[in-house]
Amino acid sequence: MASGLGYRALNIREDEFRLLVFENTENLGSDELLKCHVQHESMRRAALLPNFYAVSYTWGDVSKQSTILVGNNKIRVPRNAEVALRRCINELHRQGISQDIRPRRFYVWIDAVCLNHGDAREKSSQLSLMNAIYSEAKTVMIWLGEDEDDLAEEAVRSVWDVVGQCKAETNDLDGLFKRLWDTSARRLSIKSSSDELPPSCNLAALRSFYSSRWFTRLWVIQEACLAKHAICLKGTHTIPLYDVGLAAQWMWYRGRGKLSAYDPGTGSHVKGIRNATEIWDCMPHAYATPKLLWTILAMGMEFETTDPRDKIYGMYGLIELWLQQIPETNLRPDYDVSQAELYALATRAAILDAGNLAILSITSRAVDPNPTKAKRDPGMPSWCPRFDWTIDRFKGSTCHIQPPMRGASNGSPVRLSYIEGLEDVLTVEGLVVDEVRHTHTFNLPTSSSSSTNGGTQDTVQQAYLLASHHHSSKLNSPLDLSFARSLCAGQDSSYACITNNSDFLSHGAAFFQSSPHSNLQNLGDRITKHLYRRKDSGPGLSAVEADREVYHKALVNACQNRAFFVTREGRIGIGPLEMREEDKVCIIPGSGVPLVLRQMGVFWNLVGDAYVDGLMDGKYYCEQDAFGKLEERMECFHIQ
Repeated sequence: MASGLGYRALNIREDEFRLLVFENTENLGSDELLKCHVQHESMRRAALLPNFYAVSYTWGDVSKQSTILVGNNKIRVPRNAEVALRRCINELHRQGISQDIRPRRFYVWIDAVCLNHGDAREKSSQLSLMNAIYSEAKTVMIWLGEDEDDLAEEAVRSVWDVVGQCKAETNDLDGLFKRLWDTSARRLSIKSSSDELPPSCNLAALRSFYSSRWFTRLWVIQEACLAKHAICLKGTHTIPLYDVGLAAQWMWYRGRGKLSAYDPGTGSHVKGIRNATEIWDCMPHAYATPKLLWTILAMGMEFETTDPRDKIYGMYGLIELWLQQIPETNLRPDYDVSQAELYALATRAAILDAGNLAILSITSRAVDPNPTKAKRDPGMPSWCPRFDWTIDRFKGSTCHIQPPMRGASNGSPVRLSYIEGLEDVLTVEGLVVDEVRHTHTFNLPTSSSSSTNGGTQDTVQQAYLLASHHHSSKLNSPLDLSFARSLCAGQDSSYACITNNSDFLSHGAAFFQSSPHSNLQNLGDRITKHLYRRKDSGPGLSAVEADREVYHKALVNACQNRAFFVTREGRIGIGPLEMREEDKVCIIPGSGVPLVLRQMGVFWNLVGDAYVDGLMDGKYYCEQDAFGKLEERMECFHIQ
């Protein structure tokens, strides 16, 4: 932020904002002081705005300051801001010369100077203009940093090589979606290929390029995605952001293994490449995947901010496009609002936008990246995702449980109520189906390789003993198949449904047959016999074809950081580690999976989502409706 500048107040009612005006900067020396003056403009008169450029960069170490001259005032700004301005002005002159144009004046917007960061009211009002500022800018100029290792030229050439390969193999991008995305499973996921990147690529240069901190900063998402045109500057080299993102998407599909094989440093390029794919997928082009508000908010969790409220406000210019369609929401930029209140507003808006409770899956999976802190913050409603946390299996996150077909509530829309004065309470209708009685915490290795199979078998053996003693024979599904499905949350490692997949269950039989425990061996034999007798989906694979590691991988993916449980009525499943005896297993319209709730007086807490065999496909919900019991069993849950 700038210090020493006497800001003249903006006319908020007129949607005023500041531009910096640079004049006579064509022969700007490297040590010469940057000079400009401030000009107020109004978005209410957008047609009269001068052509201006917006600068996107990272603040870096704010203790490192530089001086620029604004009007008659020498002001201190973060060094990164001054360098970004200088490089952008030089690039604009270079572009003008190449086009035989020599403009004497440039208009530039940069947050470090154009925002009065000491005025919370102004800062909140200017956040509402981010959409307009970045979409009205002629070009957004992205400063990735100096070319400190002299690899920028090679990096830019390598990006073009990757883009060229991508276009050549997808019929000039016509076949890009089909090539990149796996639509066979129940969730859209990017494929992985072992094919090589172009041999001309300099992998070291690409790693250096995508290691820029710009790719980790949350604010850049809206700055990039709202732009008419955006270019990246690395040292003195430039390349359009669209191509940087497209190359990242192709590398994530084709070369992520090689790019991860990185000896020096921290491997930050991997996160940079992944984040670049997310930014590219939000840009306005024909190859972007469909988005809901909750998926945008979830994406922001992988980017960094200093103030946790900026996990929402830092993307306000982007999510405003969704909020405009939700008249019921009160979400507006306001730094007087607490983090808990803001996250509740954002979560409620995401529920209204989607018409379902899909966002609650993030609530269950998010973990504090600082493992010394508690998993739950007592000041945060239990139903709100911690957007400032992360989803990382190695730090305690769980996999996503993908509901089959229409899900536990048969695709019913959420029944949401709002109680004035209880903004931190989510009031929904649903029914209590069962109650947790016994739990077992899995002690699983983080790897799913064959060398860890023995450790997995021991903890599976304990879960099976628990299931054998308490599973109810009155339930429609026999224990053997129910147990095999539950350990995988009904899905393979690619999230495809395995309920009627005899081939996958054959892999499961092979896994159990490889166990050192005789009761699990017998379980595997019974599954094989059961599959042989099935008429609906074939006998499955032969013993030679079955691969126990396929099942083992799916099991570790599903059970990592989850607990096995048995209910009062004998159902089995896997759910959150925090659940305990007497927690309720509920089906809530709008949620594709059962939710575990804990009663706290007249209120409830969300413990997490769960896989419960026999409840996942909506059959139970439909039966209650057919028998005329659904509405009489419905009750209001006031979730705090």
